[in-house]
Amino acid sequence: MTTHSGLHWTAPEHDAIVELRDRGDLSPHQIAATLRAAGSRRSMDAIKKYIARINGGLPRPFDPAIAAAGIDLGSSVLPSRIENVDNAVNRRIKDNIIQPIYQPDRPAPVAPVVVPDGEARVGVIGDTHIPFCLPDYREFCMETFAQWRCNIIVHIGDLVDHHAISFFKSDPDGMSAGREFAAAMHDLLPWYNAFPNVKWVTGNHDRRLTKRILDAGLPAAALTGNFYQTPPGWEKAMTHTVDGVDYVHGNTAPGMYGHVKLMKDRGCSVVAGHVHTHTGTVYTSLPNGVTRFGMRVGTGQDQSTYAMDYGEDYSGKLTPGCGVVLGGMEAHAIPMLQGGKS
Repeated sequence: MTTHSGLHWTAPEHDAIVELRDRGDLSPHQIAATLRAAGSRRSMDAIKKYIARINGGLPRPFDPAIAAAGIDLGSSVLPSRIENVDNAVNRRIKDNIIQPIYQPDRPAPVAPVVVPDGEARVGVIGDTHIPFCLPDYREFCMETFAQWRCNIIVHIGDLVDHHAISFFKSDPDGMSAGREFAAAMHDLLPWYNAFPNVKWVTGNHDRRLTKRILDAGLPAAALTGNFYQTPPGWEKAMTHTVDGVDYVHGNTAPGMYGHVKLMKDRGCSVVAGHVHTHTGTVYTSLPNGVTRFGMRVGTGQDQSTYAMDYGEDYSGKLTPGCGVVLGGMEAHAIPMLQGGKS
């Protein structure tokens, strides 16, 4: 689904949000998810921003003087384009219009139409931290990988969050470990249906359960069976290698350029996750002419959930995205653009 955050808000949209908000039992995230499920083409982030504006006193996008001037606030009208309207009306227009947010229909670069025979085209899913994943992230990955004609799928780690059993302080008002597991299993099933064959890199959050068992003095064998009920086509490992490219979680090399360090330390091209605030690819050429890359793929974790409260004061916010690697030679970090541009 293509989202549109750049069109001006209409009175019916405003009324629908107010009606859901006034129920009193829905969070801004739940309101946004409800509107998206009902067919809204606004992004989750755009809806939540608009809710905040309403809560701050933003009026309904209608004014008799504006209507009398023949201006439809439900259309794509910018204040700068409005001519021959007196200043009082123009001020009302500016007060009633949410400035458009940059939201291209699809991110660059453009995927090639023809896939060379036998080329491995790897689609890389970022950290999902289920059940605290962005509602639109799975659809975004499916559309991106279909567009790039990916034939191998890698999950870069932190499939689940395990917030309730975190070694850090967990939210006392959050879900218990049992409820979080049930919620995670509910959210995992659509992912399993969408991607039945996945090379799953285990992340630090995925290993929290094993660490808890070891802390209890029990052998790792106490964790038996397929705990997350992954499909038979899911292959679990600390590192997966495809076409000479290592796919690792990356928690041993944090920071903006940790993926570059991993590339140098491992002596090959590397794709990593773990760092949620940065995404991108860096290439380097060796004296022998070999070109290598390091790529961070971004995340699918939802910034608005309580599991991310620990990062509230961070200067950098989450950067949603996924990745595509072509033939082990070319890597693209694909951002899931939600906000504006400066």
